[in-house]
Amino acid sequence: MAWVVPAIAAELWNVSVQHIMDCIREGRVPSRSENGFVFVNVAPHSDSITPPRLRPEDRPPTFVMADHEEPAEIAPDDSLSAEELEELRQPLETDESAGLSMVHHRRHEVSRLRTPPRRVA
Repeated sequence: MAWVVPAIAAELWNVSVQHIMDCIREGRVPSRSENGFVFVNVAPHSDSITPPRLRPEDRPPTFVMADHEEPAEIAPDDSLSAEELEELRQPLETDESAGLSMVHHRRHEVSRLRTPPRRVA
């Protein structure tokens, strides 16, 4: 059995979360509630899923050490000019007189670099 939250089940089954919630309400999907969270069994007819047992040298790395000498690169975005990208690379000023408005402005500018999540049809 594999218990996940309804949002994950919806992604796995490529349906809407509302459809999962309707199936839970109608009793068509095995579900349980623990500590205020709802879980759905996405593999009701299988035994428990066990991870593969790999030798330590065959296990994939769980992290990569960051090189602190090299500044992080900002991914280019077609909607930003070279000047705007360079401005975003500049360190944030910590002038107390600027208050939070500078932080909010900077956050808004940086948010333009984010790539939105893919839409699942």
